[in-house]
Amino acid sequence: MTDQTAALKLLRTAFPVLPSDAGSGPDTVPATVEEERRARAAASHRIERGDAAERASRTAAALSDGYGCWIPGGSEETEFLKELRRWLGWQVLRLDVWCGPEGDEGVWASLYGTLADVGEGELVLKPGGQHRPVRIPLNRMVALVGAPRWDRDQYREAPLWKPYEPVPFPSAVSGSVSQRHMRVLPGDSE
Repeated sequence: MTDQTAALKLLRTAFPVLPSDAGSGPDTVPATVEEERRARAAASHRIERGDAAERASRTAAALSDGYGCWIPGGSEETEFLKELRRWLGWQVLRLDVWCGPEGDEGVWASLYGTLADVGEGELVLKPGGQHRPVRIPLNRMVALVGAPRWDRDQYREAPLWKPYEPVPFPSAVSGSVSQRHMRVLPGDSE
């Protein structure tokens, strides 16, 4: 192991996403991320379709209250996320992602922070709401989830990250109570 590789591995113990990861993101969604998105969607509660403004309002309210979930899809969903940014720019959110350099073994992590920007094929997260922003390729992202309102508890700050436990398919979990999450569906564009 080279000195640089060892240093990067050590840095990832403090925060699993490094600035160099954004530039080395995959061109397509990795199979592990796609599989986790499908499991997350299967375990999610689907909301009714509505016009763009209504969907944005309901989704932003659910995310800000800490119980909503947005799973990336096509370019129309990226546009929807750009609309949500207006509502959620100051909210602490949780971003579930596959971290690590492309081609190497990665780790699942839940990153906490504020949504600083949404670009083509990426979003920019400000860890803890107060650190330098990091770019996260959408191809590595499983879901954007509402986080508890950390600002209500003056004595406890939002964590920067925690390990993420992949969601099993609902059929794989027998006899357990299913969790309900909101799944944002693209509206009809007529």
